[in-house]
Amino acid sequence: MNKKVLIVGIDGGSWQVLGPAMAEGYMPHLQSLVEGGASGVLESTMPAITPTAWASFLNGSNPGSHGVFNFSYWDRKQKTQKYVSSHSLQRPVYEILSQAGKRVGLINVPMTYPPHAVHGAMITGILTPSLNSEFTYPAELKESLLKAVPDYHIFNLNNIKNLFQQGSLEQFCEQLAAILENRVRAAELLLERDSYDVFMVHFQATDLVQHSLWQYLDSSHPQYDAEKRNTVFKLFYKRLDEKIQKLRELFAKNAQTEYLTLVVSDHGFESHKKRVNLGNWLVEQSYVKLNEKPIQHPRLKKMTRALRVGRLLKYFLPQHTLKEIESTLGLKKEDIDWEGSRAYSLGRNSEGFIYVLTENSTERYNTIKEITEKLQALQDPEDHRDVVAKVYRKEEIFKGDFLERIPDLIIEGSPGYTFTGYHAPGREIFEVVEPSTDSHIGKHHKDGIFIAASNEVEQGEGRRGQIIDIVPTLLYYLQLPLEQQIDGRVLEEIFTTEFRQQNPPSKCIIPPDSHKTTQEDVFNEEDQKKITKRLEDLGYL
Repeated sequence: MNKKVLIVGIDGGSWQVLGPAMAEGYMPHLQSLVEGGASGVLESTMPAITPTAWASFLNGSNPGSHGVFNFSYWDRKQKTQKYVSSHSLQRPVYEILSQAGKRVGLINVPMTYPPHAVHGAMITGILTPSLNSEFTYPAELKESLLKAVPDYHIFNLNNIKNLFQQGSLEQFCEQLAAILENRVRAAELLLERDSYDVFMVHFQATDLVQHSLWQYLDSSHPQYDAEKRNTVFKLFYKRLDEKIQKLRELFAKNAQTEYLTLVVSDHGFESHKKRVNLGNWLVEQSYVKLNEKPIQHPRLKKMTRALRVGRLLKYFLPQHTLKEIESTLGLKKEDIDWEGSRAYSLGRNSEGFIYVLTENSTERYNTIKEITEKLQALQDPEDHRDVVAKVYRKEEIFKGDFLERIPDLIIEGSPGYTFTGYHAPGREIFEVVEPSTDSHIGKHHKDGIFIAASNEVEQGEGRRGQIIDIVPTLLYYLQLPLEQQIDGRVLEEIFTTEFRQQNPPSKCIIPPDSHKTTQEDVFNEEDQKKITKRLEDLGYL
């Protein structure tokens, strides 16, 4: 029998939110999947962020084998930041399935732009520059999509943030729920046009809801409000449940047979207490040295330093205006004395990234050791808590052909702490995360979720896997050979004894030298500006 699989991606899906929503009757369909299938924690990558986790999901391998650890990476030679894309992936699962003759459909999955020539259809997700881009495969699907779903758009905020900042919680939830509907209508179009063996729809809106509204979703947060939590449950999570049910109904009609449902998330969530300005810390500790030159905007710079841009101006200026001011004050490539600097950081993530600049092995070792010891001793001046859980050398946690692209040090923050790699003059090392001024009240946590449901799955909660395990498990279920570059394991324990006895794991038959190499320069200058603006608006940069 030709097996079918539906994959539902819930970005940032966390049992801390979904558990209470199910228990209180807002998500009965998801509850039925949990009760009838296998479920548990799906551990994310390091770092636990959207591009790294979904890239690793698509490859079934660790970031060292594809080089995606963020939306962008720093080119050591050119000293510039470059965006990653679907070309960064070596053997994504949709390519493996297509070559095996399986028809695949993907909607809004991160790390799929530019679209690939799959055996089926693809509508790319975040990092797609705009609707003017060629973001579908086949190309003619774009016209049909925009005709059938005229309000389809690449995920962005538009006026959503303004609505939320004006205090309209209901409108905020309504607009994000409309994005869920938008994706399911696109799925309906594809499922009406063709049949699919593996079909995946990704919901990005959950990530934004939890970043912005975590104070209402986490009962331990100081500003927790049960009434507002119920509003979010009713207006957003209840509708997410309805869209998952609708999607399963559409796929069941398309499949015309029993199928496996996989619900997965790329990471979970926790409360966000403070940001640590890593870029400023590196300058303060003299690891990054700045060129001495005349200040271009002396009056503005003097004023903003006196007022502490990050602590005061944000209360009086619109966010976009503040960003424009900070962009004039932040470092440019020519501001840094590269010869005199020993390290460099970038990004605005849960974890911190540091590149060590010296090539001399002894100096390199000493710099890594010194920075590590200082960071491990770094404490919050307010309560003297350690802010760093662990500092990893990339070789400790990654392996593969793309280690050169990955930062030398990856800093895992203590619960509640994140790191900002860019240097911003005038800002303190530590900044309190306040709902009135920060759109990331929730931060990523490594523990995501997974649910597997079909008559071939052994019911049971409390399972545990890693996000890189989903692809090998999918290939095992479809009885396709496991590829040599895959690092994840098959989650055999979620299947019934009868299924495992009838379907022994296949062996690898694909040699490693058949893998693709990374292609560069996917985005032109105009596309880069559009992507940068969107990621900044979303708080990802």
